[in-house]
Amino acid sequence: MKNLYKYVFMGILALGLGSCDDDEENTTIGVQDTVETGAVLRTISFTDELLLDVDNPPQFVLEIEEQDEFEGELLESVNLFVTYADNSAIAGNSSSINTEEVLLRNIPASEFFPGPFGLPRAEIIAPLSETLAAIGGTFDDIYVDDTFTFREELILTDGRVFSVNNAGGIITAGFFNSPFQHVQTVTGGINLSFRESGLNEINIAEGQPNDGYQTILQVQEAVEDLWDQTEIFVRYVDNNDDGTDNSTQDTSLGIIPRADFTLPALDQDNDDEPIEMAIGGAVNISLESILTGIGLGLDELFEDDEVIIRFSVRNFAGREISSLEEPFSVIIPVVSCPIAPIADADTFGVGMYNLEITSGVFPDFGVTVDFMEGPYEIVSTNGLNREIANVPFLPEFNNGGFPTTIPFSFSCDRTLVPTHFLAGGLGCDGENFDITGESTDTVFGEFDSLDDTTFTLSFTIFAPVGTCPSVPYTSTLTFTRI
Repeated sequence: MKNLYKYVFMGILALGLGSCDDDEENTTIGVQDTVETGAVLRTISFTDELLLDVDNPPQFVLEIEEQDEFEGELLESVNLFVTYADNSAIAGNSSSINTEEVLLRNIPASEFFPGPFGLPRAEIIAPLSETLAAIGGTFDDIYVDDTFTFREELILTDGRVFSVNNAGGIITAGFFNSPFQHVQTVTGGINLSFRESGLNEINIAEGQPNDGYQTILQVQEAVEDLWDQTEIFVRYVDNNDDGTDNSTQDTSLGIIPRADFTLPALDQDNDDEPIEMAIGGAVNISLESILTGIGLGLDELFEDDEVIIRFSVRNFAGREISSLEEPFSVIIPVVSCPIAPIADADTFGVGMYNLEITSGVFPDFGVTVDFMEGPYEIVSTNGLNREIANVPFLPEFNNGGFPTTIPFSFSCDRTLVPTHFLAGGLGCDGENFDITGESTDTVFGEFDSLDDTTFTLSFTIFAPVGTCPSVPYTSTLTFTRI
């Protein structure tokens, strides 16, 4: 087996030449006779994440295998270097950390052991404390999304040195998987998701209800009991080019303790399957609270500006283990839609409706206009968000009409279908359809805020190119109350 590795190593590493149709044995023998070979450090495994604030001390673990033309006999040692990159906008005095590359340690050949193929292997373990000492930092300096870049330098007994600067693409990936460099990203071990949101926009037109911000916040953790509380921040982004800037900094709107998260966490893109290691909590922020937080009145907001809600997740020691970016921040757009306010947002458009396809029949699917015969029940999920349940949408492509759910909302002077995958494996060639109310040319439905007797939904169906006929395809449905 070692001889086989030797031939493969010398043949591929030396040139990386020869077509797939060449005789493999003749190619490797010819290369051996004419070309000087190098050496590689094949990556067996490494830890690409550094999880903050866990019981076990964080560390970097790298297992490598050295390969050269003499089956590892040329190995003298490996140098391990490290560089720190501060990619976060918050956290500690990270400016004091030396971000230049420094030597972490030298691993001599004596610390390598024979691998399964007789080639030398080593498991390099670099505790975070050692890494921080090398770069001149402390534990409080590192933060979510920061990175440690570890670079390996292979030194041979004949004096040659190999690393990222002289390793070609033929060895950095594929069979040899020898990049000579590994990036470890700092992560808080926390992920957020949202469901059953309200309208979640601020309508500055006169007389609009403006329900504020509503959602079910779902917190998922990598290990049990990793987080303790969530603090909510708000800030205002002035996108108008009028010579003034009313943008504000983060202001706290309060803390939600973990004890208040008592709702199940559900994956809405996967038939509401429970999310492992996750729990949900209701978040309701009134417009008054938002305006107080940003220190502005409703009359000081302008269309196309944005309100940013950020969720700061903390561990039991009070340390923040979330980032400033998605999914920890959400945008509330400022819009101006001068429509009459809906009298009762909880009951408008809720109940039993008949359905008619008014445009967008799918002839290439072999589907007729009555493929979605009603009646259907429309239910309220939150605010002006609605769902049409148990719709046998495009039965030819979902096992004879497996029911799916179509969400939509009454927004300003239009109805809007949010982007989502249709449930029930609806698609063709093993790929799910993607249904959306927004495309290159955004399509919306229509409704009358004073009369919910009838309204329309317009949306576009997408699918992977080449798998389904006539996609993308736009359709409009008309609903009439029974």
